[in-house]
Amino acid sequence: MQKCHRARVLGVRFAVLAAAIAVAASAQANEFPLHRAESNVIKRTNAERARYGLAPLKASKRLIQQARRHAQWMASSGNFRHGNDGVAENIAWGQGDSSEALGDWMNSSGHRANILGGYTHMGAAWARGSDGRLYWVQQFSSGEKDEVDVEAEGDNAS
Repeated sequence: MQKCHRARVLGVRFAVLAAAIAVAASAQANEFPLHRAESNVIKRTNAERARYGLAPLKASKRLIQQARRHAQWMASSGNFRHGNDGVAENIAWGQGDSSEALGDWMNSSGHRANILGGYTHMGAAWARGSDGRLYWVQQFSSGEKDEVDVEAEGDNAS
């Protein structure tokens, strides 16, 4: 009886340890810090979708990274044009914060169509040019496999 009890205790301890390792690995794999403005664009986009009865978009690490590269390229080069990443994309420049950028996109039929489109995932980013102007990017896609939690990090361009 004593051996059976020890085996159960060890089995429970092993199961608890395995579960803790799985949770830690999952959390570590999902760690991908977002700037406050990126998080706000995603949250505000999903709030607009909710107003129209649409499902929220999930944040995609790949799309966020692409959007960051494109926003940085526009900011550093001064070029304002769409990227060639093969995804739906909204760009904007000059808006002072994420609320203003999203408002301008929603007031444009083409940009609004992307925001309210049949996508499942999105990424968002911004970059500041040397002249202080902000460049904004949203990218939309379906079927991404690298979802991240949308938690605000940092305190830039809300």
